[in-house]
Amino acid sequence: AQAQYQSVKTEVELQQTTHQVNTTEQDEEYNLKKKDIDINEMKKNESLIHFESMKTTDFWLIVGFELLTLLASNQVIFCYKDFGLVKYSDQDDMITFFGAMASITNGFSRAFWGFMSEAFGPKKCLLVISLLEALAVSYIPYSPNIYIYGCCIIVMQIVHAGLMVCTTSLILNQFGLKVGAKTYPITESLQLLLFLSLIHI
Repeated sequence: AQAQYQSVKTEVELQQTTHQVNTTEQDEEYNLKKKDIDINEMKKNESLIHFESMKTTDFWLIVGFELLTLLASNQVIFCYKDFGLVKYSDQDDMITFFGAMASITNGFSRAFWGFMSEAFGPKKCLLVISLLEALAVSYIPYSPNIYIYGCCIIVMQIVHAGLMVCTTSLILNQFGLKVGAKTYPITESLQLLLFLSLIHI
């Protein structure tokens, strides 16, 4: 009788252990499925938020602002030598020198604009940048000498660097880090397509 009782007890314990193992496996499988569903739902929500950000007025205002500002700065940066040689045909070396200095200034001024954007906000910085660009572009055709012309080219490179830095900061502030990081390439791609289409026209 004692042996029979011990056998039954062992069998019951084995069944309980097997049931616990099966329950644990089912719980783990359920948790994995739930985790996959949560991840898919999170990706879906991020995609939805990303899509919704492109439907806002702010998104298209930023694209339009980039197009209008970069259109002028890119034209001057890419064609400064052609413009300069038309007016100062005997100053090729000086124009090249100022172009090189302007490119170096572009690189260093990005750190400056990053600091200013953090200190005063990207919107105020973009306002100052727009005014600088308007003054430089307006004064380039009327520059009295090669030195003033070279200074205008350097200012345009500073403006271009500020536009790149402060526009990125504005997008991240406006849409948040996750959505902004995905929105920025879209704005740049749209701006590039619009810029190329205007050149073609």
